[in-house]
Amino acid sequence: MMQSDASRKLYKFSGPTDYALQNLERGVIFCQHYSAYNDPFEFWTQIIGGIPDAQLEPDRFAAAKNAWGADFMADDDEYLLEYFQSVAEEQPAFQEIRDLKRIACFGSSPDNLLMWSHYGDGLRGLCLVFDDTELLKASSTSTFAVNVAYQKSPPCADAFVYAVASGLFEYVLEELEEQESRGHDNNQVADNKKTLGEKHLTMTETLQKIYATKPLEWEYEAERRLLVRAEKSGVEPIFHKYPRTALNGILIGERMPQDFRRRLEKVVSDYYGHAYVKTVSRSSSSYSLEIR
Repeated sequence: MMQSDASRKLYKFSGPTDYALQNLERGVIFCQHYSAYNDPFEFWTQIIGGIPDAQLEPDRFAAAKNAWGADFMADDDEYLLEYFQSVAEEQPAFQEIRDLKRIACFGSSPDNLLMWSHYGDGLRGLCLVFDDTELLKASSTSTFAVNVAYQKSPPCADAFVYAVASGLFEYVLEELEEQESRGHDNNQVADNKKTLGEKHLTMTETLQKIYATKPLEWEYEAERRLLVRAEKSGVEPIFHKYPRTALNGILIGERMPQDFRRRLEKVVSDYYGHAYVKTVSRSSSSYSLEIR
């Protein structure tokens, strides 16, 4: 969930290339299949599913009960087991779905020295500043942004627990909308909002495990990702079109070649007159970057 203005920004670093200018002019973001990235552990998450066995998989069973808010129920409760049977049919096919995803990678800070060095061609390139709320506004529900988590070992994601949490989320959301429209008791509304937040967190954490968990060695990137669903199977990249208003600003490295800067400023003037333009330069007093 979004916590601050900074958390809503996506920073796309690029070198001073014709390709970057063409994409900016067209208003598109290049999104690749995970197999095209150089980290061999992309999408290395173990995905499990199916109704957990209370005896053989007590932790999974407890997690499923918790996702439904049924911790108070006995493991052999008939109503609980009947519900679990119905949910089993609603499990998302994450193995298949994630193969259709295309990824665009972003930073989460505009003054990350390593990002400017590795992806911004040593301050010769640029950084596009997107607002992810605006970026997603014109997109389908299959497109979303997620923060990358960094771990020592690959995570395990449970499709069944996700399905339980998702089902309760949808039910409570409908109930909350009805309560608010009829002016029901504020305590009931508050309780349902709390439940929504808890289930949303469970769902978000599962999606993060599946689509955005990487080895600790990549932690310096503090990466955020845009994930877009492709219309057909395969590994071909796609160009994801965004509304022009989603681009808030353009950061220019101080070492950018002058000819390229003139071309960049022309594209910005023609298509992004609303966006700010600032220069990123080296501090004279410390190993840090200044944005002016």
